[in-house]
Amino acid sequence: MCYTVSAYYTQAESAHPKEAMSNLFSQGRVSAMRDERPILGVITAENKGIEPMLWGLVPAWNKSIDESWRRKMANATVERLNSSPAFKPSFTYRRGAVLVRSFFEWRHEGRKKIPYEIRRSDGHDLLLGAIWADNSWLDLRSFSLVTVPANPTMAFIHNTKQRMPLVLEQGTALQNWLHGSPEQALMQAVPANEGILIGNIDAGNQASLEFEF
Repeated sequence: MCYTVSAYYTQAESAHPKEAMSNLFSQGRVSAMRDERPILGVITAENKGIEPMLWGLVPAWNKSIDESWRRKMANATVERLNSSPAFKPSFTYRRGAVLVRSFFEWRHEGRKKIPYEIRRSDGHDLLLGAIWADNSWLDLRSFSLVTVPANPTMAFIHNTKQRMPLVLEQGTALQNWLHGSPEQALMQAVPANEGILIGNIDAGNQASLEFEF
């Protein structure tokens, strides 16, 4: 779930002002399944602004990038954060939040797959919980989005797996996720309250995106 998002960033938001951030982030729609090296902006506990990272966790012990492995690591289920050897070090020491405008999920009705674009109901950008890794072998930072069980809205839309990304609220939830202990962070890793998200059928892109799932 949630392998496609839309995101736009400005130069001022970046942690790397010398880089051409518009080249990194102006594509709008970013897919971990379609784009060979999808890059998104991640907020970390280091408080250096938004840092570009590769979507698909490459742990510190990996000495090469296997694209099929990386795509499998696009998401990290909350149930495995404390048990998976690939996820646990990042969950313990390197949690982050990915800033996006929206994300996309598909509802299955028989053989038909209907794409929905999901946004915040208040119009603000979304902060999606993530874990990240710093790989010195490859000079690379990368991340996985954290997924949790779906709330009722998302269970209707993502009706096959009934999962959703971890949506963090500004304030205590975000701070505990970024800076708190693993126990404090897990307390934030719950489905978003009903009413925070709205989903609309993405009719304009239905044909071009249907093949992704």
